[in-house]
Amino acid sequence: MARSNGDWITLAARTFDQAAAQTDNKCGGGIYWSRDRTSAGGNYKSLITQLEFISQGARNYIQTKNSTILEQSKKVLDWVVSSGLANPQTGVLFDGAETDDCKKFTTFIWSYNYGQLLGSLAWMNLATGDQKYLDMAGPYFNYAMNTFAATNTSGVITEICEATMSCNRDQQGFKGIFARNLAYFYRQTNDEKIKTSIRNSIDASVNAMVSRSCDRDWNCGGNWTTDTQPIKYVRSQQVSTSLLVSALGIYSNPDSGLIPKLNVRSTEQNRSSAAFNSVSAGRRVEASRSILLLFVVLFLAFFY
Repeated sequence: MARSNGDWITLAARTFDQAAAQTDNKCGGGIYWSRDRTSAGGNYKSLITQLEFISQGARNYIQTKNSTILEQSKKVLDWVVSSGLANPQTGVLFDGAETDDCKKFTTFIWSYNYGQLLGSLAWMNLATGDQKYLDMAGPYFNYAMNTFAATNTSGVITEICEATMSCNRDQQGFKGIFARNLAYFYRQTNDEKIKTSIRNSIDASVNAMVSRSCDRDWNCGGNWTTDTQPIKYVRSQQVSTSLLVSALGIYSNPDSGLIPKLNVRSTEQNRSSAAFNSVSAGRRVEASRSILLLFVVLFLAFFY
């Protein structure tokens, strides 16, 4: 890392260890959302915290082969199910619970929880070679696609709060995390039905974004289901860029691992994908150039 005394894997390992220190036996386990127990929400064990921990642990293990890290990830994943935050029968994921009432779940349904779970299971499969992690994803994948990429939006990725225009700044970015992790799962699963479903949704979302929400300078709105005014707003740009990076993750060489490797040839081939077929030739060229630029700048931020 520039101007530091460490390296990237050391940073990742220390971050993982510090998160692991925020666990106890209340509610049977799990990691606190905050380090400060006296703050508002200090006793909250959020689902996203657990899922990010699982993913980070799997990725750290791939680099270090430290079996303790992998066991910690497995333990937290088991707790996510045993605590009731994840229901394998229905596919429902709850947002979290306070430790003073472990079964009183926060019942908000957010796309990023589903995306992060699918991505975490993909990384766990890559780390262990165990098919059970991909099999475990089934009910959550089905629930997610029926909720956030449903037929009533023609498969375009949409946060629930968009229907009432009530998404706050953070919530506007959730579906970008969802899309990124769909790409992770796509690259790891061999289930052609799932791969087709993901590909169709990403195609529909990119096409809707380009045709409905972006101006010629690529200022893009964050809502892709209706014609929206392009705006210069960092959250809209972030979520739109995340979608484009996810599309590259799907259409680049699937044999190159969970992280796609950028090359000009594969990007040129991507231009013929269904996501761009209904956009004018000039816009397709601009889109491809913009994707390349955004990808180079943000690749590490999104995929590492």
